[in-house]
Amino acid sequence: MFIGPHNGIPVVRHRFEGYLKALKENNISIDENIILETELTFESAHNILYEALQKGVDIDAIVCVGGFVAFGAGNAILESNLRIPDDVILGEFGENRIILTLGIPFYSVKQNPYQIGTEAVNLFIKCLNDDAHCSESLNVIIEHEIVYRNLGVQRLSQNAG
Repeated sequence: MFIGPHNGIPVVRHRFEGYLKALKENNISIDENIILETELTFESAHNILYEALQKGVDIDAIVCVGGFVAFGAGNAILESNLRIPDDVILGEFGENRIILTLGIPFYSVKQNPYQIGTEAVNLFIKCLNDDAHCSESLNVIIEHEIVYRNLGVQRLSQNAG
């Protein structure tokens, strides 16, 4: 399942596109019933997922677009008398520490925000100093990893891209 906004700001759109790409690469059919569009809030994620679970949607894992969405989704899962990770595996982007208050293990994509900020400012300074540099499309690769949270941190993968 994917939960969160799918459109709008590029970061959420890219996360949703990555979800769809991963399904395709693993020969998993896309089920529109387990793609829930929410706002980037606890309340929206909680209410929409809780309603879906009460209607009997069957999920075994959920990818949340961000921390507040994961916090709301985690609450909805627990309120539905499901266990994390035994019944539903919870994953999120961004390492929002509020999820730790649920007292459950979850997966998190560690994105290195400090490095992202540093690279963004460096690119901005280059653009200020050289207009020609700004007319190009630039890609910067930031290291990331997937970590298992709350039962000790275990490194699962580390990739560039």
